[in-house]
Amino acid sequence: MTEPNPSPRPFRPLNRRVVAWALLYSSLFTLAMTAVLIAVDYRDERDSALQQLRFAAASYRKSLANSLWDLDMQATRLQLDGLAQFPMVGQVVLTTSIGQTFQVGQKAGELSGSDPADPVSWKETLASPDHPERTVGQLHLYVDRQAFVQRVQTGAMRILAGEALKGLALGLLIAWLIAKLVTRHLSHMAAQVADMRPTALGRSLALQRRDAKYEDELDQLRDAFNHLNEQLLEHFNTQHALEEELRAHRDKLSEMVGERTRSLERLRGFHGLVIRVLTRFINLPPDHANAAVDHGLAAFGDYFGASRCLLMTYDHAARGFRIVNAWPALPISANADELLLPEDALPRRLPAERKSRIWLCASAEDTANDPVLAWLGASAYSAVGVEVKGNTVGLLCLVGRAIAQGSDSASLLELAARVSANMLDHKAAQMSLLDTQQALQKANRELHMLSRHDPLTGLSNRRHFDEIKEIEFRRAQRTEAPLSVLMCDLDEFKRYNDCYGHAQGDRCLATLAQSLSQLFGRAGELLVRMGGEEFAVLLPNTGPEQAFVMAERFRQAVWDANLPHAASSVAFRVTVSIGVACMKHGVHKDFDSLLQDADLALYRAKNGRNRAVMAE
Repeated sequence: MTEPNPSPRPFRPLNRRVVAWALLYSSLFTLAMTAVLIAVDYRDERDSALQQLRFAAASYRKSLANSLWDLDMQATRLQLDGLAQFPMVGQVVLTTSIGQTFQVGQKAGELSGSDPADPVSWKETLASPDHPERTVGQLHLYVDRQAFVQRVQTGAMRILAGEALKGLALGLLIAWLIAKLVTRHLSHMAAQVADMRPTALGRSLALQRRDAKYEDELDQLRDAFNHLNEQLLEHFNTQHALEEELRAHRDKLSEMVGERTRSLERLRGFHGLVIRVLTRFINLPPDHANAAVDHGLAAFGDYFGASRCLLMTYDHAARGFRIVNAWPALPISANADELLLPEDALPRRLPAERKSRIWLCASAEDTANDPVLAWLGASAYSAVGVEVKGNTVGLLCLVGRAIAQGSDSASLLELAARVSANMLDHKAAQMSLLDTQQALQKANRELHMLSRHDPLTGLSNRRHFDEIKEIEFRRAQRTEAPLSVLMCDLDEFKRYNDCYGHAQGDRCLATLAQSLSQLFGRAGELLVRMGGEEFAVLLPNTGPEQAFVMAERFRQAVWDANLPHAASSVAFRVTVSIGVACMKHGVHKDFDSLLQDADLALYRAKNGRNRAVMAE
């Protein structure tokens, strides 16, 4: 929005302002110089007054001293009256050595309290004529203030008048010179500029004065304006030529804009299709990657009006392009050879490392005996290279549609090839993710198995036992079912390791674990290696009598394994001691108390060894 033009300001000639400023600066300068000259004149008047006071004092010094020494007061007053008649003497004050004070003068009453240190006064000491070392009085002369001020004012007015005349003359001279040398020419130049019109550009600006030896600022201003005038004329001529050229191209540009608009509409529609294709890959499950690629090929084939759309990747081993996705879907019965387009079948050899984009198109009407047409079994096709980081990794092929490179649809087909490259990357990433997930799940299962089983014996470990014991204990509390636990410890197994070595000890534990695991196969029963040579058995739904029977079977199985133990004090074979504890509802508040009873029973069994003992 255009801002309204501001209201015009009133015109005031420049020479008036120049005269006003010149007079102002001359007045300030005159005032400053007047102040300095008045100060100097005041100092001179003060020095002249002091000189007259000193002369008067010197004239009466000796006679006053004699009168004071002779104590002739009448003579003293006469001399003071005479002294007061001297020019510029306003008051005489005489103080004797005996304390008397004489004041003489027309303004004695007013000046009686004057400061003795007044700078416009004179003070001296009177000494005895016969005895100079003795003081007879102090003489103090004060200037006549009225006469002194009048003389100073007269001098100041004289100075002010003279300096004012000089300042006024100087200001008027400066204003006249500026008006003659500057403002007159500026007014003339302003009048010439005001008469100029856009249609009359090129007329030079001239100054009404004689040519001088040197140039000044007015000459530079005139030359700059004339140069600007020439540039404006050249600019207007150029602008007129450009306007003519612009009118000549306006219709052509309108046609181009219409054509470009239609092209952009097609491109916008294709971009929407690309967005829909790529959106399917967001949060896509790994096993749906192939279906998403097939959906993208279906969208491309439908947009370009092809009967089939194929996505092929380069197979280095087979030296050809192999179909990996197709729309419509290929029959399941198609063999590997039918899905491979040999590199030799192409119009020319196009290796996968080719840096320029592959572009192939042909139709049965224009090309005869084309091997690709024969391989596709179609009347026309278009194939464009799918590139990743500048290398051709595959082909995007439209069957039934020939699109020449450089046509209107060629850029859209290239964009479809780039999107196909992205789809291949997404597919490869999803398949790799699927393989990684499957491997991770397998590793998690193996890790879970390892974390719950003892690696030496293959039995459940203490961690698995801690997980199951609380579950079984709460179930037994809830259903009031019996629950028993066996704590088992191989007798003198440390001596076994010392005698046969730890490796043999590990083999002994593995052999026993294999034999004992066959005893506890019912649902819920859990045989656990607690650590070292210590084992535990969890027996859900098992009462005291049956638990004790299971303990005896455990002990007998170890005995029947007949593993030699030459260092044992119990027998010449490996034996075991077992503590049996059964859950008592209302007594055992948690599993740890039940396990503690089994430990106490095991401790008692260890006293005789190779036996099972029931907890009390």
